[in-house]
Amino acid sequence: MDPAPTCSASATTGQAWQQLQWNGIDMHIPAQWTPTAIEHTFLSFSDTDLPVFDVKWACDKRPFQLEKERRIMHKRFGDAEGFRTGAESIPLPLTQALRQVQDRFSHVPFVHATGCGALLHSDSGGYTVLVQFHNREDKPPCADTMTGILRSLSLAPSGTPVTTRIYDLACTAPAGYELRSFVFHPGHFWLEFRRAGATLAIDRYAPANVLLNGLPLRHWVTRHYGLPIEELSSDVPCKPAAAGDIVRWTTDRCRPLLGRVPIVRSFRGVRQHEAGAAWLVEHENKLLSVRMRDSGTVFYDDLTALCSTVEII
Repeated sequence: MDPAPTCSASATTGQAWQQLQWNGIDMHIPAQWTPTAIEHTFLSFSDTDLPVFDVKWACDKRPFQLEKERRIMHKRFGDAEGFRTGAESIPLPLTQALRQVQDRFSHVPFVHATGCGALLHSDSGGYTVLVQFHNREDKPPCADTMTGILRSLSLAPSGTPVTTRIYDLACTAPAGYELRSFVFHPGHFWLEFRRAGATLAIDRYAPANVLLNGLPLRHWVTRHYGLPIEELSSDVPCKPAAAGDIVRWTTDRCRPLLGRVPIVRSFRGVRQHEAGAAWLVEHENKLLSVRMRDSGTVFYDDLTALCSTVEII
């Protein structure tokens, strides 16, 4: 039996936590951890530029059979150096953490040369989560850190509002929308949600003063989004929290049926209706905008609902 590793020196009790929500998953992680890889159903985190934690999730309503899942784990990860799933090999901090959530999750714990983790399945929630903790100085995080993360883990049912809370951006897309595309650059975050023919998009820019370069917000919007200035208004039905200067617009655009192919330039394409709003969060020196496009009728309630939830945190 291998000696149970103690916890890493960087993990301490009483630490500060942050809530993170992304494409259905909801959890708490140590405040100093930063997302370094973001995919639709996968997140990786680092602490002082060193990897510390990975999580991958999926809806899974199949009956969970421990021995079958253990065999699948060995087939998928058996080539990893030192990969084992036997109870006697699992680090004590992970064993202690899993005991705290055994009433919520069936689980298959594992260990390998550079870390440990577990495949978790919620019968009541109908989802599976794969978590992996990376070693620091050849030791896993403390049981308190693992327990805090595992106890907070949940996955929102499909068809419910999609809440995002990552980096400094928070928002909630109405029920029925799905996250389709996203970009996280240092000065620009962009999220796109879709439902049938409707698209909701969120832009977050920083620093706003550099972006505007002395231009009034309404002039920047006309240039950036290609809008006539007469279509802009400051009359906003729902002014977001902490909004300073704000403008809104409604317009129609034509999307070519076959892109920019010269032979079909004479075709008008599909007409799309667009509505949006952009505003400054002055005390954070950031600019936010929300836009909705639909080839049918723009559902202003959806746009207003999203607009009311977008904030810098």
